[in-house]
Amino acid sequence: MRIRFEAGILVVVLVSVVLIPLRAAQRSPETLTPTPTLTLTPTPIPTPRARARARRFAQRATAGGDDVMQFGSSALLDVQPLITPQNVAALRPLFRLALPDTVDGAPVHVSNVAMSDGLFRDLLIMTTMSGRLVAVDARTGGIRWVHDGPSGPRWTTASPAVDPDRKHIYSYGLDGRIHRYLIASGAEDPGQGWPQLVTLKGDVEKGSSALSTAETVSGKHYLYATTAGYPDPGDAGDYQGHVTAIDLDTGTQTVFNAACSDKAFHFVENGDDGNDCRNVQSGIWARSGVVYDSDTDRIFFTTGNGVYDGVHNWGDSIVALRPDGSSDGGTPVDSYTPSNFQQITDEDLDL
Repeated sequence: MRIRFEAGILVVVLVSVVLIPLRAAQRSPETLTPTPTLTLTPTPIPTPRARARARRFAQRATAGGDDVMQFGSSALLDVQPLITPQNVAALRPLFRLALPDTVDGAPVHVSNVAMSDGLFRDLLIMTTMSGRLVAVDARTGGIRWVHDGPSGPRWTTASPAVDPDRKHIYSYGLDGRIHRYLIASGAEDPGQGWPQLVTLKGDVEKGSSALSTAETVSGKHYLYATTAGYPDPGDAGDYQGHVTAIDLDTGTQTVFNAACSDKAFHFVENGDDGNDCRNVQSGIWARSGVVYDSDTDRIFFTTGNGVYDGVHNWGDSIVALRPDGSSDGGTPVDSYTPSNFQQITDEDLDL
C-alpha cells in the first residue's frame, strides 16, 4: 500500500508485496567521523540483541498485521523496493478521500482494530495541520472518527505515533501538548500525566517532526517530541529546539534543550536567565525527529542553525542522548558537529 496527499486529498495506491521483518565533557567539532554512504547488507550472523529485536517485530507483525506505528517505521521494511519496474503497471488507486483539512505529515497504519461498533477494521490515522486527528478505513476510505484537537495560535506538521499497546495513539496539539487518544473511538484518554507538555512557546515553537516511540533493550517504552521555529518570524523568533522524552510506563518526562542544554526544563517566552535562554534557534525539524538505535541504546537527532560552543549549545549538530532523554549535566552522550558549522549557520543552510 502506498499513500500520498494531493491538495488535501488522500490517495491510497495498492500494490502486492511481501513483507519481511528485518533484524532487527566538552566536545570539539567532528567528534565522530561521518559515514558517506549506507549499504543495506544483511548480517550473516545476527547478534543476540538483533535476534531479540527481530522476534519482537515478528510478534507484533503476528498480533497486529502490517502495522506502521510511526513515521519511518523499520518493523516492516524490506531491503528490496516495494515498487519496481516489474510491478508498477499493476498499481491502481484504491480510493480517494477529501479530508477535513490539510495533512502535511504521513499517517500511521493500525490493523485489525476492535472498533466501538464491534467490528474489526484497518485504520489510517493522521494529524491535520489544525491539530485534528482523523481515522480512515484503510480498505474503503470511509472516515471512522474525527477528533478536533485543542485550539492554539499556529499549526503543526507532526505525524502521530501509536503506543506499543496498540490501544492508544499520540498526537501533537496546538496547545503545545501531546494528547493521548483511544484508537477504537478517537476519544481522548487523559490522566497519568496526559496531556504532556512539549512547549510553553506555542506561538513561536512549532511541532514540526513526527512523534516517535522506542522500546529499548531494557524493555522501557518512550515517546519523543521535538520543536523548531515557524517560518514567521523565523529565526528572529524566541525559540529553542528541544527534545521532550516521555516515559510511557510512568508518565514522567525529560527535556533536552539544544541551546542552554544545562537547563533541563521548558523555557518561557521572552523570559530571563532563570526561566529562558539567551541563545535561540537550533531547531529540530527533520521529518523523523528523534530516532532510537538498539545497538548503541541511544537516541539521535539533528539540530539546525544556532550557536555551537561544544559545551551547552549544540547548533548544526548531530546529538546522541540516553533513551530517557538524559545527558551528563547538559553534555550529550556523544555528538558530531562539522568543522564549517559557523558557515552553515551564517548562510542559513542547516545541517
